Amino acid sequence: DAMSVYQMLGSKYPAVSVRSSSSAGKDCSREYDYLNSFEKIYLCLDNDEPGIKAAQQIATLFDFNKIYHVKLTKFKDANDYLRNNLAEEFKRVWWNAERYLPEGIISSRAEFANIINEDHQKESASYPFEKLQEMSGGLRKGEITLVTAMEGIGKTEIIRSIEYHLLKTTQLHIYSHFGSDDPNILLDTIRFLVAVCGCDYVFLDHITMVVSGLELEDERRTLDFLSTSLATMVHDLNFSLVLVSHVNDEGKTRGSRNISKVADLWLALDRDHTNSNEAIRNTTNLTIKKNRFTGQTGPAGKLVFDPLTFRITEGLPT
Repeated sequence: DAMSVYQMLGSKYPAVSVRSSSSAGKDCSREYDYLNSFEKIYLCLDNDEPGIKAAQQIATLFDFNKIYHVKLTKFKDANDYLRNNLAEEFKRVWWNAERYLPEGIISSRAEFANIINEDHQKESASYPFEKLQEMSGGLRKGEITLVTAMEGIGKTEIIRSIEYHLLKTTQLHIYSHFGSDDPNILLDTIRFLVAVCGCDYVFLDHITMVVSGLELEDERRTLDFLSTSLATMVHDLNFSLVLVSHVNDEGKTRGSRNISKVADLWLALDRDHTNSNEAIRNTTNLTIKKNRFTGQTGPAGKLVFDPLTFRITEGLPT
């Protein structure tokens, strides 16, 4: 089929093949860098159930904006068009290909019922802190958790506690962007980690680091674009994103208010880090400011940092 496509398109464009529909996702994962280097990727799989499923698996690996779906109608595969001397018709189908759209049109009562109950069936992981777990219901795939605080409050230590809790049962991949000002590089990397490496829980600490060095207006536009793109990706690929952001003196997410708008759960941290009392100085207050899943907001417990053990434990909530 790949050779047939290459011939019918005048031997002008690269055409590659997967080994089979069942291995399509893995085959394309192995060659991710090569495939993702193209501005457009056309999917021309067999016109049958395995082929449609394979197209879905491949499409999730890449930005949907560059994926086009060649829907064969007259024959099952490209080689059938060539063998029946219908190369011109194949080319018309090819060049009329539209951007790939995930399956999702629903009509039956049963499907509507599934949507209504969808939030209660989301796969989730727990927080290591009892009060926060009780109020939030956990870390759910398909949602964004936003963690905010002023500088120096101790966000990283708390994030590490959550990460450690998850790492007891999962694998770890680390990516350091060191302040790259190209948001598309970060988006492609997160898509790779989720779609290819199989990461279900991604921590981005912190989002404003991506735009360090940009002018103020460029920073806002970039953060707006990045936060919206992340929200779309979280929904499309069904993974959990924990997003860390600094806040300004008014308690709003720094650089872009859109960051807080796309969040499903907004967890704010606060600590009196200049208090003369060491116990108070090492206690962080958790407050849920937004909670789409359970609706519960307000104080979510206290976390106490022990400088001797470098561990965080949950204090008694008030």
